Amino acid sequence: MRSLVLLALTALASAPSLRGQFPDDRRAFEPAITPWIGVASYGARLSSNVGKASYSGSVTAGARAEMPLTRRVGLMASATISPLAEQKFESDIASQFVDRAPVYRADVGLGWRFKPRAPVFFYGGGGIVGATKTAYPDYDESALDPNVAFAIGFDRASGGRLSFRAVYASYLVFPSAPSPSSASGNTALDVQAKSAVYDWTLELGGRYALGGRH
Repeated sequence: MRSLVLLALTALASAPSLRGQFPDDRRAFEPAITPWIGVASYGARLSSNVGKASYSGSVTAGARAEMPLTRRVGLMASATISPLAEQKFESDIASQFVDRAPVYRADVGLGWRFKPRAPVFFYGGGGIVGATKTAYPDYDESALDPNVAFAIGFDRASGGRLSFRAVYASYLVFPSAPSPSSASGNTALDVQAKSAVYDWTLELGGRYALGGRH
């Protein structure tokens, strides 16, 4: 009997150290949402014999949602809008901002961390980017193009559900040329779309964990 009591006391005393030998079951991504604000830059999308057209840089805002898939991988989706973006036309002699053309974007993909507790994460996915007007002036149709997204982010942990997040996101966009029938001005211009252009955003926001571990 004395031996059994001693064995039980030994097991209780060693329980904390034994628990420390089991792997941490914390996941790299938990159900969370991150509203953010930042800045966006857009590459030249269209060109003609007289110049090239893009959207001006703008303040941008959006939200990124996430949920876990595995211990290190999570599903992430985001939506953004740049309300102050304008049509920007550049020729050999000058550049000008023509008209307001808010730009919006949505994408979905996978985020991952090398370790579940690592503050840095990576993201890859795809989606669409659009604007209320094409980048080239005098074309009245809206623009909607596919893009591939890549991002690197940093989370600063806190003791509660709310933490700071910074993300640099880059996008490879595949523009489409507007149809000649949509031109309200000079239809003689041969407007061509670039094969691919580069956009980027810098996001600063607060990540709020909706449940589970944080």
